[in-house]
Amino acid sequence: PSFYDVPRTLSETNARWREGALTLGADALARALAATEMTPADLDHLAVTTVTGYCTPGLDLLLANRLGMRKDLARAHFNNVG
Repeated sequence: PSFYDVPRTLSETNARWREGALTLGADALARALAATEMTPADLDHLAVTTVTGYCTPGLDLLLANRLGMRKDLARAHFNNVG
């Protein structure tokens, strides 16, 4: 909660969102793949949705790059739905 006590610009807030979303998303995806004994290379499509936060490139591409997914991976990013 103390994070919200400090005034931040929209750019600073967005950078923190991006960092958290990428860390949380990569961890959740890695755990889901491990539970199914799949690897990132086994995925054909990655869809990501967020209710807040903007980032370019999108969270879908950032996650794909972080986890070393295939270059021909189909991706969809539904931003700010909620």
